[in-house]
Amino acid sequence: MNKLMFAVGLVIFVLYMWGLLAMINQSHASQSKTSNFKKKVDEAVDENDG
Repeated sequence: MNKLMFAVGLVIFVLYMWGLLAMINQSHASQSKTSNFKKKVDEAVDENDG
């Protein structure tokens, strides 16, 4: 019984950590994409200001 409880807990923990890391990675990619877009817009504005 103890081994079953450990296995179930381990599976839940591993799935939780996988989901957490997936969300962190997705958030990082989204933020990086937005940051790069803002840099390009700022550069374009600076070029137009002359």
